[in-house]
Amino acid sequence: MENLARKWPEVRMATILAADPSNTLGPIGATSKMFKAVKDSLRWTCVGLVLGKRIANYGLDYSFPMGNVSSHIYTYAEKRSFTGNLEEKSGKCGLTPPNKRFERTRGTSPFAAQPNVIRTAQVQRRDGDDMYPENNLVYPVNEIVKKSELDKHFKKWYKIAKKMKFIKNYTADDIVFDGFYPYYYNQKVKILFIGREALGMTGQNYIETIFQAYKNNSIGNKTLDSYKFHNLMFYITFGINNNYINWAKIPYASEIVENFGVFGGISFAFMNISKFSNESNAWKADWGLIDNFVDSFSNDEINLISEEIDILDPDLIITMNLEERINKLGKIEVIEYGDRLSKYYLETNIRKYLLFDTFHFSAPNKSSEKDYYKEIISECKKMGIV
Repeated sequence: MENLARKWPEVRMATILAADPSNTLGPIGATSKMFKAVKDSLRWTCVGLVLGKRIANYGLDYSFPMGNVSSHIYTYAEKRSFTGNLEEKSGKCGLTPPNKRFERTRGTSPFAAQPNVIRTAQVQRRDGDDMYPENNLVYPVNEIVKKSELDKHFKKWYKIAKKMKFIKNYTADDIVFDGFYPYYYNQKVKILFIGREALGMTGQNYIETIFQAYKNNSIGNKTLDSYKFHNLMFYITFGINNNYINWAKIPYASEIVENFGVFGGISFAFMNISKFSNESNAWKADWGLIDNFVDSFSNDEINLISEEIDILDPDLIITMNLEERINKLGKIEVIEYGDRLSKYYLETNIRKYLLFDTFHFSAPNKSSEKDYYKEIISECKKMGIV
């Protein structure tokens, strides 16, 4: 037992306030569950014990959403037992061809557009035909060429998008470009994480915005340690690039981030399969918007998504339950379907990549250690990633 006061009150109260007893379709589902969560939260806040590392986002008897701004996903608080193990519901969540999951992750953001709502265009953020919000972070000399190559690719993407029409009044000016954080190409194992959509970030540069959020340890209304979607990327990257270190020995994400994107520290690449940001008020992913974007840029004539992957040139791609949309990344060859993780080869015009498709990183009732970290590490060893 260590560090007996790891921000439990803050996480609990933020979680309680986010609960919506009227949401009968979401994970809460009943007012009684909310009262149960409040009762347990108050009881545990008084005790104030933290039973192990990386459990600030686990604490209530029932998993339910904690919505915030600039996230991809619908995040959850989950229950930890007093033995320190995540208690799970019965049943499996596995893949069946062509990569469909039995248990859904309920989308990629706390909000989703109503199907009949037409979006009002945002204030324009660019002032030229080939302008887009460039990433202004400082990169090492050896990454300048790659950064320029990616910028050139995004300018081409933006220019093509300017000539297209999208649903809900979205335009090229709304695109949220992503990429890689500083010192990504210095990693022993370069990892690219691929999500679904951004939230509340229309017209911004994803990498620059989220990098600053990481460094400030504040993503929306949550800390990095309490944000499962984001801290999992830190733990996985740290573990793979540190000789598959034991889960219990991995530092907090808030500690790892001090050396994130700097020489000698960890880094990774991130992209969403859709570059449009979900700006609505519901909790489901906006699949209509996602598919509209993806289908526009990944066809027989052009696949700008695949071209971005080639520039990033990862050693390992980890996708977050993209379902059949995984085929939009390029040519997919199945290696093995699994209950927690499925393995593929992704072939582009340039090369072939190893790809793991996992549960979405915000999926409820999933253990960060067992359902993600240990599974990914095990498969990395099998596939000879060192």
